[in-house]
Amino acid sequence: MRRVFDDYKRIAPLRIGCQTMVAWWLLAVCAALGWQLLGPLGPILALVLWIAWVRDRAVLIGNRDLRREVAAKLTGLGHLVETGHDEFVGLAYPCFFEHSRRLVETDDDVGFLSIDPQGLVFVGDGDEFAIPAADITDVYVTRDSASAGLSARIYVEIASGEPQETVVFDSRGHDSHLACNRANHTIAQRIRAIMAPHQHTIRLRAALGDREAEERVSVGGLES
Repeated sequence: MRRVFDDYKRIAPLRIGCQTMVAWWLLAVCAALGWQLLGPLGPILALVLWIAWVRDRAVLIGNRDLRREVAAKLTGLGHLVETGHDEFVGLAYPCFFEHSRRLVETDDDVGFLSIDPQGLVFVGDGDEFAIPAADITDVYVTRDSASAGLSARIYVEIASGEPQETVVFDSRGHDSHLACNRANHTIAQRIRAIMAPHQHTIRLRAALGDREAEERVSVGGLES
């Protein structure tokens, strides 16, 4: 079956090229207007604003159409998506992070992530899986080098190793990286809330163990 995301990635270089041309044209126009209005300070201000816009918004152009097409495909297959309780996200597997295609696209799939007390359900353009809450051993958010540090992505570690030992989610439901990063922190908090209590205990004990080990090393160093 045709994958919407494959088509999206296929035209990604062309889309990025067109976006780059438009962005440079906008910079030239804004710099010229800035010079007319503010003198030498105008082009500098235009450059700063242009860089901020490109970093935060330009690379996300196309996500709205992608979301609409994926939702239409999944709905046609009988999946219940866009319920208001699911999140449109990208899915990536860390074992593939060094692949050259990361230069254009950071995700392996896109789809809708649902979170409930039983666990996570991902219904994507290509992949579909569920992760029981009791199987989640850790959740954390960290900056991703594959996106030049723009995205703070969600890492979920899984005890059973299914579908992988670690999966990475990244919100694609907003028009700016700042909004997507805020959504990622919210999603991570929701996932932590459903983790089994014993997992929190294990993590707490591990943290306390590390601190006690550091204290022992420190005391030993002082005694010596």
